[in-house]
Amino acid sequence: MVKFFVLVLLYWFMFYSVCLATTYLNVQDSAESESQELTHTVSRVSTFKYTPKTSVINYDSSGVNIAAISVVNNTIDGFTLSVSSAQGGVLAPDSTDDGEQDIPFSLSLEAVGSQGTGVDSNLSIAQTALGDSSTPTDILAVTGEQSSPTSVSLEVNVVLDSTVEDQMSMAGAYADTLTFTYTDL
Repeated sequence: MVKFFVLVLLYWFMFYSVCLATTYLNVQDSAESESQELTHTVSRVSTFKYTPKTSVINYDSSGVNIAAISVVNNTIDGFTLSVSSAQGGVLAPDSTDDGEQDIPFSLSLEAVGSQGTGVDSNLSIAQTALGDSSTPTDILAVTGEQSSPTSVSLEVNVVLDSTVEDQMSMAGAYADTLTFTYTDL
Protein backbone atom coordinates (compact mmCIF):
# COMPACT_ATOMS: atom_id res chain seq x y z
CA MET A 1 0.00 0.00 0.00
CA VAL A 2 2.84 2.39 0.82
CA LYS A 3 4.49 1.66 -2.53
CA PHE A 4 1.23 2.48 -4.30
CA PHE A 5 0.94 5.79 -2.41
CA VAL A 6 4.56 6.68 -3.26
CA LEU A 7 3.97 5.86 -6.91
CA VAL A 8 0.85 8.04 -7.00
CA LEU A 9 2.76 10.94 -5.42
CA LEU A 10 5.65 10.45 -7.82
CA TYR A 11 3.28 10.35 -10.80
CA TRP A 12 1.45 13.45 -9.53
CA PHE A 13 4.71 15.35 -9.07
CA MET A 14 6.00 14.35 -12.51
CA PHE A 15 2.69 15.21 -14.19
CA TYR A 16 2.48 18.68 -12.62
CA SER A 17 6.18 19.29 -13.17
CA VAL A 18 5.66 18.64 -16.86
CA CYS A 19 2.55 20.87 -16.94
CA LEU A 20 3.85 23.76 -14.87
CA ALA A 21 7.59 23.75 -15.37
CA THR A 22 9.94 23.97 -18.28
CA THR A 23 12.96 21.76 -17.91
CA TYR A 24 16.07 22.18 -20.03
CA LEU A 25 18.22 19.07 -20.00
CA ASN A 26 21.90 19.06 -20.72
CA VAL A 27 22.37 22.84 -21.05
CA GLN A 28 25.95 23.33 -22.13
CA ASP A 29 27.71 26.41 -23.47
CA SER A 30 24.38 28.21 -23.98
CA ALA A 31 21.76 30.17 -22.09
CA GLU A 32 18.14 29.41 -21.51
CA SER A 33 15.60 31.87 -20.13
CA GLU A 34 11.95 32.00 -19.25
CA SER A 35 9.71 35.05 -18.84
CA GLN A 36 6.76 35.43 -16.56
CA GLU A 37 4.24 38.25 -16.73
CA LEU A 38 3.12 39.66 -13.39
CA THR A 39 -0.21 41.46 -13.10
CA HIS A 40 -2.21 43.38 -10.53
CA THR A 41 -5.65 44.85 -11.21
CA VAL A 42 -7.94 46.90 -8.99
CA SER A 43 -11.19 48.18 -10.46
CA ARG A 44 -11.66 51.93 -10.49
CA VAL A 45 -14.28 53.21 -8.03
CA SER A 46 -15.56 56.79 -8.05
CA THR A 47 -19.06 57.28 -6.65
CA PHE A 48 -21.08 60.16 -5.25
CA LYS A 49 -24.47 59.74 -3.61
CA TYR A 50 -26.59 62.65 -2.40
CA THR A 51 -29.66 62.02 -0.25
CA PRO A 52 -31.74 65.10 0.66
CA LYS A 53 -33.45 64.93 4.06
CA THR A 54 -35.28 68.26 4.39
CA SER A 55 -35.52 71.64 2.74
CA VAL A 56 -37.43 73.27 5.58
CA ILE A 57 -35.18 75.26 7.89
CA ASN A 58 -36.48 76.08 11.35
CA TYR A 59 -34.36 77.27 14.22
CA ASP A 60 -32.62 74.45 16.08
CA SER A 61 -29.60 75.25 18.22
CA SER A 62 -27.95 71.94 17.23
CA GLY A 63 -28.45 72.52 13.50
CA VAL A 64 -30.84 71.13 10.89
CA ASN A 65 -29.76 67.93 9.15
CA ILE A 66 -30.53 68.62 5.48
CA ALA A 67 -28.70 65.84 3.61
CA ALA A 68 -26.42 62.82 3.62
CA ILE A 69 -23.55 62.50 1.17
CA SER A 70 -21.51 59.39 0.42
CA VAL A 71 -18.19 59.49 -1.45
CA VAL A 72 -16.13 56.47 -2.47
CA ASN A 73 -12.98 56.97 -4.53
CA ASN A 74 -9.85 54.89 -5.05
CA THR A 75 -8.10 56.86 -7.79
CA ILE A 76 -4.66 58.32 -7.21
CA ASP A 77 -5.51 61.67 -8.79
CA GLY A 78 -8.57 61.79 -6.53
CA PHE A 79 -11.58 64.07 -6.50
CA THR A 80 -13.13 67.19 -5.03
CA LEU A 81 -16.44 67.66 -3.26
CA SER A 82 -17.50 71.30 -3.03
CA VAL A 83 -20.51 73.39 -2.09
CA SER A 84 -21.79 76.73 -3.32
CA SER A 85 -24.67 78.91 -2.18
CA ALA A 86 -26.81 80.81 -4.68
CA GLN A 87 -27.51 83.55 -2.09
CA GLY A 88 -24.05 83.71 -0.52
CA GLY A 89 -24.77 81.76 2.65
CA VAL A 90 -28.01 83.46 3.64
CA LEU A 91 -31.67 82.58 3.55
CA ALA A 92 -32.70 85.57 1.45
CA PRO A 93 -36.22 87.02 1.77
CA ASP A 94 -38.58 86.90 -1.23
CA SER A 95 -39.41 90.54 -0.49
CA THR A 96 -38.67 93.21 2.09
CA ASP A 97 -42.25 94.55 2.23
CA ASP A 98 -42.44 93.86 5.95
CA GLY A 99 -38.79 94.63 6.76
CA GLU A 100 -37.50 91.08 6.16
CA GLN A 101 -33.73 90.66 6.38
CA ASP A 102 -31.25 88.00 5.29
CA ILE A 103 -30.79 85.09 7.70
CA PRO A 104 -27.13 84.01 7.63
CA PHE A 105 -26.18 80.36 8.16
CA SER A 106 -23.13 78.13 8.14
CA LEU A 107 -22.65 74.44 7.42
CA SER A 108 -21.40 71.75 9.73
CA LEU A 109 -20.57 68.29 8.38
CA GLU A 110 -20.10 65.10 10.36
CA ALA A 111 -17.91 62.48 8.69
CA VAL A 112 -17.99 58.72 9.28
CA GLY A 113 -15.70 56.30 7.47
CA SER A 114 -12.21 56.52 6.07
CA GLN A 115 -10.82 59.61 4.45
CA GLY A 116 -7.96 58.72 2.11
CA THR A 117 -4.42 59.84 2.80
CA GLY A 118 -3.87 63.01 0.79
CA VAL A 119 -7.50 64.16 1.08
CA ASP A 120 -8.00 67.51 2.79
CA SER A 121 -11.30 68.18 4.56
CA ASN A 122 -13.23 71.25 5.62
CA LEU A 123 -16.13 70.10 7.79
CA SER A 124 -17.05 73.51 9.21
CA ILE A 125 -17.99 76.06 6.55
CA ALA A 126 -18.64 79.59 7.71
CA GLN A 127 -21.23 81.84 6.10
CA THR A 128 -18.43 84.03 4.75
CA ALA A 129 -16.94 81.04 2.88
CA LEU A 130 -20.30 80.64 1.11
CA GLY A 131 -20.40 84.36 0.28
CA ASP A 132 -19.29 84.10 -3.35
CA SER A 133 -21.66 81.85 -5.28
CA SER A 134 -19.27 81.73 -8.26
CA THR A 135 -16.46 80.21 -6.16
CA PRO A 136 -17.43 76.88 -4.58
CA THR A 137 -15.94 75.97 -1.20
CA ASP A 138 -14.15 72.62 -1.00
CA ILE A 139 -15.46 70.12 1.53
CA LEU A 140 -13.12 67.29 0.49
CA ALA A 141 -10.25 67.78 -1.95
CA VAL A 142 -7.19 65.95 -3.20
CA THR A 143 -4.62 68.61 -3.98
CA GLY A 144 -1.69 66.28 -4.72
CA GLU A 145 -2.22 62.54 -4.72
CA GLN A 146 -4.52 60.24 -2.80
CA SER A 147 -2.48 57.28 -1.53
CA SER A 148 -5.27 55.29 0.15
CA PRO A 149 -8.96 54.95 -0.77
CA THR A 150 -11.71 57.23 0.52
CA SER A 151 -15.02 55.77 1.68
CA VAL A 152 -16.81 58.39 3.73
CA SER A 153 -20.37 59.35 4.63
CA LEU A 154 -21.18 62.94 5.53
CA GLU A 155 -24.18 64.35 7.38
CA VAL A 156 -24.78 67.94 6.28
CA ASN A 157 -26.25 70.37 8.82
CA VAL A 158 -27.39 73.97 8.40
CA VAL A 159 -26.38 75.89 11.51
CA LEU A 160 -28.07 79.15 12.49
CA ASP A 161 -26.52 81.52 14.98
CA SER A 162 -28.50 82.04 18.19
CA THR A 163 -28.84 85.73 17.28
CA VAL A 164 -31.37 84.83 14.55
CA GLU A 165 -33.62 82.69 16.75
CA ASP A 166 -36.17 85.48 17.22
CA GLN A 167 -35.93 86.53 13.56
CA MET A 168 -36.92 82.97 12.56
CA SER A 169 -40.34 83.64 14.19
CA MET A 170 -41.01 86.76 12.11
CA ALA A 171 -43.12 86.87 8.93
CA GLY A 172 -41.50 86.25 5.58
CA ALA A 173 -40.53 83.65 3.02
CA TYR A 174 -36.80 82.93 2.76
CA ALA A 175 -34.76 80.72 0.47
CA ASP A 176 -31.33 79.73 -0.75
CA THR A 177 -30.08 76.94 -3.00
CA LEU A 178 -27.02 74.90 -2.09
CA THR A 179 -25.21 73.03 -4.85
CA PHE A 180 -22.93 70.13 -3.93
CA THR A 181 -20.53 69.19 -6.73
CA TYR A 182 -18.42 66.02 -6.94
CA THR A 183 -15.63 66.13 -9.50
CA ASP A 184 -13.46 63.15 -10.33
CA LEU A 185 -10.03 64.50 -11.24
